[in-house]
Amino acid sequence: MADDKKRIVVLDFLRGMAALAVVFHHFLGILNPGLLQSARYYGQLGVQVFFVISGFVIPYSLYRGQYALRNYGTFVLKRVTRLDPPYLVTIVVIILLGVFSWYFSFQQGEVFSVTVPQILLHFAYINVFFGYPWLADVFWTLAIEFQYYLLMGLVFPLLFSRKLWIRIPAMVGLGLMPFVITSPVFIFYFIYLFLMGILTCQYWIGFIGKREYAGLLVLSVALALLTTGVASTVAACLAVFAILFLKLDYALFRFLGSISYSLYLIHTPVGKRALNLFLRLTHAQSQAGKLLVVAMALAVTILAAYLLYRFVERPSQKWSASFRYHRRREPEVPRPEETEQFNPAF
Repeated sequence: MADDKKRIVVLDFLRGMAALAVVFHHFLGILNPGLLQSARYYGQLGVQVFFVISGFVIPYSLYRGQYALRNYGTFVLKRVTRLDPPYLVTIVVIILLGVFSWYFSFQQGEVFSVTVPQILLHFAYINVFFGYPWLADVFWTLAIEFQYYLLMGLVFPLLFSRKLWIRIPAMVGLGLMPFVITSPVFIFYFIYLFLMGILTCQYWIGFIGKREYAGLLVLSVALALLTTGVASTVAACLAVFAILFLKLDYALFRFLGSISYSLYLIHTPVGKRALNLFLRLTHAQSQAGKLLVVAMALAVTILAAYLLYRFVERPSQKWSASFRYHRRREPEVPRPEETEQFNPAF
């Protein structure tokens, strides 16, 4: 088991592959009927991989940061300052490109429309609760992630309690929620995917042993099959396997992992418009021609994602890191030379 202080390099690989999977799910729809066109369905499972990653990463960072419930406000602030700037810039890009399309017909499809309430509801990730559509079809997953952050900040002290009589009932309580609140607009519908990541985090840091981990993981997998289906559960299991057993520390994966959030955000407003434009300009009809269009649109998307990462996301990461959890003052530990007279082992 790796030292919890070491960077978990496989997460870059997972993030990058999950983001690319979602991109291909949206881009490959232009292809002629065939194997690739059919396989694009599974690209959407990148979302489930992201849920497992969040299930792992958030408690991992809270554990390393010695988080306590009194730091809940700081935790939420750190998440907002980390994730919202790229998200808000993407919203601005969507609106600007949409308004631009009113005057210059560079894309076929539905006419762009937006309302002020629809825009404002995005700030709290609550469009779906008021019947307003998202400005991008991937934003619903950000709403689920935000619910997870709010929930994890509250239950982390319970889930990571050393006392079994606290930890196990907390796990059971979360596990029962999908059968009480069944709507997929709530975090609880996907809770077993997040729990698979949470349990893997507990095992990774040595918080629980192999037997407890294996038992709870098998139970989570079984209940995930029941609630979210076979495909989602298989994708989540592959993510868990990768975290446990793969390393894959390569520059390409580090790059894709670093821009994965920006890539996920920007591929719809920029990438799909580029795809539409290139398809119209080339009049591609053959499979090879359409694959070339996809490659061109992907190149534009990656460039846009890098720019969003470089000038918005990376500064927001530094901003988020500037907020520190308040910790209680630890009692002073005697220096080694002061303890030599009391400890014959020196």
